[in-house]
Amino acid sequence: MFFAGLMVLVLFASACGSSNDPKSWTEAGIDGSVRTNFVTACQTANAGSGKMTSAQANTYCTRSFEALVNYYGGQITQPGNVLQDSANATPGRDFAAFLKLDGDLRKDPTSIPPQISELLSKIEAAATK
Repeated sequence: MFFAGLMVLVLFASACGSSNDPKSWTEAGIDGSVRTNFVTACQTANAGSGKMTSAQANTYCTRSFEALVNYYGGQITQPGNVLQDSANATPGRDFAAFLKLDGDLRKDPTSIPPQISELLSKIEAAATK
C-alpha cells in the first residue's frame, strides 16, 4: 500500500542519521532514541491523515517497529522493552541491513523491498480494521 510506503520513508529517515548512530540493536537500546524517533515520526506521518486515527496510528507504529526489529535481527525484551541483538538473527537481516534500508530509502523513497512492504501492509490492515 502507498500509505505504508510513505510512512516507512519518514520513520527510517528520522530513526537514524547522524555520525553517532548505533551500530547494533543493543547499542540502539542503550541509546534509547531509535524507538522513540521511529514511533514519533510514524505517528506524525499517519495520525489524522484521513486513513488512520491517532489510536490506529499508535497501534500501527508500535507494531511496525516491533516487527521491523524482529525482521532485522533484534529483539525487544520484556519487561522493560529493551532492544538487543538476537542470537537467532537471519544472516543478512541485522542492524546493518536496517541501516542500509534507511540509506536506500533516503536515496529513493520507492525502493522499499517487497517483503518489508508486505509486512507493513499487513500491520496497517490489522491496525485500521
